[in-house]
This record gives sequence, C-alpha cells and structure tokens, in this order.
Amino acid sequence: MSEYPKDAGMVGADSVKDAPYSGWLAFAAMMMFGLGTFALMAAIAEVLSSSWLLENTLLGPRIDWFWYGFFDLIVAIGSYFTGWAILTGRAGGFVFGLIFATLSAGRWFLLISKAPLWSVAMVVIWGLVVYSLLRTRKYFA
Repeated sequence: MSEYPKDAGMVGADSVKDAPYSGWLAFAAMMMFGLGTFALMAAIAEVLSSSWLLENTLLGPRIDWFWYGFFDLIVAIGSYFTGWAILTGRAGGFVFGLIFATLSAGRWFLLISKAPLWSVAMVVIWGLVVYSLLRTRKYFA
C-alpha cells in the first residue's frame, strides 16, 4: 500500500506544491537533461568538424562550425537550467520547458527526411514532454 491516498493531490494538501511529486514532471526534467547532454555532445562534435553533422544540418556548410557549436552550447545550458527549474517547481521551468520541447519537436520534424525513425520517435517524446508539463501545470503555480 502506498503512503499517499489515491487523490493525495487534493486531500490534505495546503497547496499544489505540497502534493506528491508527479512522475510526469520527472520525465519532463530528465528529457531536458537528456536534451542538454545531446546538445553538448553535438557542440563538441561541431567544434571537431564532424562530417555527419555537416551532411544532416539544415543549413549545411553555409554557417561556420563555431556558430553551430555556439548555438548547441546555448541549447545545452538552457536545457540543464530548464530541467533543474522543472524539478524545483519554478515557473520558468514550465515556460522554458514548453519552449524547448516545442522547438525540439519542430527541429526533428524538419529532419524527418534525413533520419525518419529517429525523428518520429523524437517528435513523439517531445510531444509527451509538452503533455506532461501541461498536465502538471498547477505544480508551477
């Protein structure tokens, strides 16, 4: 038997933050940490001039590798901050989480012709992150 009643989010909780932590929130935060890790690895690969990345980017060689790496480094830092903010219940976690998840889903949707199975999987995962944040939005109030 669990330590919380079935509807512990409503019974005896003074505020929503006093309610038990949702697994959806943990999922969204871990996906943000994962996005940050992949963006950091992409930034390193871009600095090392990976040919796979050059073939599979939308702009190709039209932008210098430094700018690809710089962009992915910003995404990595923002994703780590967003994951932390989601875990701590900060309103910025909700807002930035929706922004990062929506932009990431859009990015993978644009790359669907280069890596179809991976892109579809990523769009579904980022859709679940948006769903998880919207489902638990009262936690951020």
